[in-house]
Amino acid sequence: MHYIKVSVVEELIKKAIHTVSSFAIENEGEFIRRLEVLSDFQLETAIKENKKELSTAERRVKELDGLIRKLYEGNATGKIPDKHFERMLAEYDSEQSALENRIEEIKNSLTEYEKNTVRTDKFMEVVRKYQGCGEITTPMLNEFIEKIVVYEADKSGGRRNRKQKVDIYFNFVGQIDLSEPTGQEESTAKPTTKKKAKVS
Repeated sequence: MHYIKVSVVEELIKKAIHTVSSFAIENEGEFIRRLEVLSDFQLETAIKENKKELSTAERRVKELDGLIRKLYEGNATGKIPDKHFERMLAEYDSEQSALENRIEEIKNSLTEYEKNTVRTDKFMEVVRKYQGCGEITTPMLNEFIEKIVVYEADKSGGRRNRKQKVDIYFNFVGQIDLSEPTGQEESTAKPTTKKKAKVS
């Protein structure tokens, strides 16, 4: 379902690197400004979402503390049989442990968000290093590309009109909007938020 030819991916990567690199070299000030705006937006959105989830998880942990206390009281007074007590306690404990782990993850993420911003300087070093290179080499690919996500193909238009979305993530700066169709596949390297910073 997610199959794509290697040659197509290579062509998409080549075009993405060329387009972004050319824009970054020719409009460095504008490129950096756009990435900073995008970085601020992404950071603000991510922090807001994480804080909301953190608040909900912490509230639920407190609720579970109360429920566990009542469960022990109910069992001690004989209102809740041992069999039900043990089952319910295991469920509450399991949920509470999962929530505590998630709370720790969120707190770590929030710390990382505070430390990390889009590292345009590092990306620009890579761009300058490979400026003028026509062919994509393995070291170049490793330095430019963080990851590639290939989506399930859309065959609703028939076999000849098959479309497939491919997201290209660059090292240091993430996704950058290129939205450049190539034959039957489509490369969409865009910001990871709803707000798009277009580079064209």
